[in-house]
Amino acid sequence: MVDGVQRRILTYIPPHFPTSGAGLFVFLDHDVDSGAFFTEGGWEERCNRMGTALILLAYLKGANDVADVKKRFPIDESRVYCAGHSNGSAMTQLLMERAPDVFAAFGPVGFTFGESVGGGDSEFRSIAPPEDGMPRPVWLIKGEHDIGYAARLDPDSSNARFLRTMCAANGCDPDTVRRYENGDYIHDVYRNAQGVPLVRFSTVRDLPHSYSPEMAQMTWDEFFCRFRRNADGSITYLG
Repeated sequence: MVDGVQRRILTYIPPHFPTSGAGLFVFLDHDVDSGAFFTEGGWEERCNRMGTALILLAYLKGANDVADVKKRFPIDESRVYCAGHSNGSAMTQLLMERAPDVFAAFGPVGFTFGESVGGGDSEFRSIAPPEDGMPRPVWLIKGEHDIGYAARLDPDSSNARFLRTMCAANGCDPDTVRRYENGDYIHDVYRNAQGVPLVRFSTVRDLPHSYSPEMAQMTWDEFFCRFRRNADGSITYLG
């Protein structure tokens, strides 16, 4: 119970979790079973391998709930990360917009603010351009056959708007992108003036609106674990 509202929270602390280890908050779609997502989505294996505390959250209302959960575990404040799929992707983006200092990096999957499920724009706004000067490392992943705009990057798509906004927030040039392919994945990387890859977008070939263990592995191994959020709000990139 938080702020008088019942919350559903699944927590997993691996046996070798350090006294003050990294914490990962994963926001679920409203109709996804948290236990199934934990095992089938690949996060159980990631946590066991990396010694990372995992907190799966559903029906939360925002950063206040995250703060309540953080009080319960000895989590390193500089290594707290936020990811989510579908509706959970929307929550991830909302927290990225409103509470960037709480997390070191963000990993939304399968949905972008400003798109409708059936395709095209929705009445719901796109993510607001941040004006606080705080970096927000983010990796957006969409399936080739996902909902909304799927993985399209035409200039008026929600994905392109998202990338332009986040490049501006992170000091990256949206017109300078490095692309590489690896199997079913097409990766676009945007770097700031110091060469730090603060914004990424990936297309997964032939994928509908779903989540896979490979996404969990990539998000953690190639992105989250490389960032730290400092007390002053700045980001340290470990390369």
